Amino acid sequence: MLRGFYLILSALLLNLVVLAQEDTGVKFNITVNHKSNAYTDALVKVFKNNSFLDQINVDQQGEFSYLLPYGFVYQLHFTGAGMATKIVELDLISNIPESEKTTVHDWSIGEIELFKSYKEIDLTKLEEPVARIHYETDMYEFSIDYKYTGKRKKELAGVEAQVEKLEKEEAVVEKANKKEYEDLVVKGNQALNNKQFKVAKEYFEKAIVLNAEGEAKNKLKAINTVLQREEKYESLLAEAKNAYEKGELQQASEKYISASALKPESQFPVQQIALISQKIKQEEKQANAFNNFIAVANRAYSDGNYDAAAASYKKALAINPDALLATKKLEFSETKIKEKEERDAVNEQFNNLMVEAKNARSRGELAEAKRMLDEAETLRPNDESFINEKATVTFMITASKEKEAQLAVDQKFNNLIEEAKAASATGNLLVAKQILAKAETIKPKDEKLVAEMLIVETALENKKKKEELALQQAIAAEREKESKYANYLNLAKKSEAEGKNQEAVFFYEKAKGFKPESKEVNTALALLQKAPQKPKAAEQAVDLDKMDKKSTEFQSKLASLYPEGKTVNNSSKGNKKITQIIMVKEGRGIEYQKIKYNWGGVYYFRNGNPITQLIFEKETK
Repeated sequence: MLRGFYLILSALLLNLVVLAQEDTGVKFNITVNHKSNAYTDALVKVFKNNSFLDQINVDQQGEFSYLLPYGFVYQLHFTGAGMATKIVELDLISNIPESEKTTVHDWSIGEIELFKSYKEIDLTKLEEPVARIHYETDMYEFSIDYKYTGKRKKELAGVEAQVEKLEKEEAVVEKANKKEYEDLVVKGNQALNNKQFKVAKEYFEKAIVLNAEGEAKNKLKAINTVLQREEKYESLLAEAKNAYEKGELQQASEKYISASALKPESQFPVQQIALISQKIKQEEKQANAFNNFIAVANRAYSDGNYDAAAASYKKALAINPDALLATKKLEFSETKIKEKEERDAVNEQFNNLMVEAKNARSRGELAEAKRMLDEAETLRPNDESFINEKATVTFMITASKEKEAQLAVDQKFNNLIEEAKAASATGNLLVAKQILAKAETIKPKDEKLVAEMLIVETALENKKKKEELALQQAIAAEREKESKYANYLNLAKKSEAEGKNQEAVFFYEKAKGFKPESKEVNTALALLQKAPQKPKAAEQAVDLDKMDKKSTEFQSKLASLYPEGKTVNNSSKGNKKITQIIMVKEGRGIEYQKIKYNWGGVYYFRNGNPITQLIFEKETK
């Protein structure tokens, strides 16, 4: 039996069950198998007109069911992880009667067999559908294209043979793996019975590589639980020992209690707990005496009686020489004693300097007074009497210096103002602004400075506006010149292309007027002047009335026949008088006409289009 490459027709059920519901189409039902068993991990990708539409997982029985609306060709891709993909195509467009399109057809096609995707097999032949389904008008029902399915069966025969060969080889390997798996489980159970947990673990881990489910998995889980408990027990003992060696008795006791809870049958943690309890009681007795000495010492230290504090800290350290806090407090006490002795000496020196500084100030020797105060500041910088005396001396020194400094600043400021005025008067406005900026750093709010800065800024702004205006005018003139040049050049090229050489020469000359050095224009003029010239009358022979007056050609022709500006022609024809006005500007001509009939009617036109008298008179001034 051909597995996997065509639909299993023996299970074909064609149930045209007409369901009365809003949705219409074909409800397609099929079971996906692998090795003749339901393949519950199958995935079905639905494509509509070769564009992805949806993807669906089959149910626990490997069944796929999906409503496909009429009007499209569907491609159903049946696949799965590591599986080759098979395609079934459903044509829900061709030959379907309109009466059928109002119903839902519940259509079951049986089974489709999938196989693994082997790297040794070329799967390009599966890129086309393995089966096609369409509506049979003769049968009045949907049917499989048996001719196409038979052809695909022959095309896929080679692939089927390769799959069967590889599956047989795979079965041999699986059988060997099963035997090896069973042997490993037996050895693992033997090691487990002998309480050789690590050996058993190694056997079961090897077995799981061959079969991830089954007895080995459960046994390995149980062994890991036992090993984890043993590992935790050993870890707690190590942590307890480490804490004990550090003198952390309470923490060590707690670790031993946790270890005992893990292995109640073990006596070692119990013995260690009792030993630690006895040691704690002994240490508590010594700690009480130690704490009493510390309390006395701390009270004396708080009262500033550092000699008494030092004596009590030394008694406490005699009990516990490693007490870091007591050692530090003893050091602090001895430091305080030493500091008091040094402070008394500093106070005496400070007071002598203050007396000498006041005496020097009284004599008017301010520099000497400052020297004495600077030395006193190194001893007691925050002393109130020092701060007051220093403020007095500093004020007297500063007042003298400020008077001299102010005179110098005023002179420098006035000089800068005069220099700025001189620069401004000679037109050097930026120089004047720079000088005023220097003056601003001296007296930023001075009235003379503000007034002069306003004058300079105003002059600079006016100068900037003039320069910008001149630049804008120059740019505008250049753009206009470039625009006119390009316009005439385009007209010249167009006339030349139409064989109107004299008209082309006219426009090239116009363009040359804007760019005399233009190589393109001069070259074109030279070539045109060498070319044989048509009689001017030949060009003028064109009947303007027969041209499309709205066209660019008509406007260009007017410009070539009439001079720049305004040309007026008067004529009579039948019962009407015609006033023709030609306006030529920048290579473009416009024809205006005023037609007056004998019976009194007057009409106005621009390039053949009627206009009002007001527009005519305004545009032909």
